[in-house]
Amino acid sequence: MVRCAWDEAISATAERLKKIRDEAGPEAVGVLTSAKGTNEENYLFAKLARAAIKTDNVDHAARLCHAPSVAGLGCALGSGAMTNPIRGLLSSDAILVTGSNTTEQHLLVAAQIVEAQSRGAALIVPDPRTTPAARSPGRRKASAIP
Repeated sequence: MVRCAWDEAISATAERLKKIRDEAGPEAVGVLTSAKGTNEENYLFAKLARAAIKTDNVDHAARLCHAPSVAGLGCALGSGAMTNPIRGLLSSDAILVTGSNTTEQHLLVAAQIVEAQSRGAALIVPDPRTTPAARSPGRRKASAIP
């Protein structure tokens, strides 16, 4: 990687994408949108892919990332989504966060967890990653659970 101006980086990227499209066809290019973008940003990115690059290969990271959890939750709980209200966190004595970087991925839930901790709730984060929640001063180590 070499430091360069934005205009240079965008031009080089556009030229390379055009070359790939022209030589291998538009099906050789795909774009992946992000849950961190707004609906409008994701719409514009998909429109760019279809109108400028001429590819219909547009996907969203959540489809593959969350598909296993949606299926598992559906089988286990009857719904592929959260089955409890977020506000229930405020009255919890203990909160278990697994497989989620809640602070970055679910800001409203993270705010409720912080509030619950300030009210004395224990936070348990069995995660090999060092996420902000895993660094939380009030969290409990998973090994402390009998």
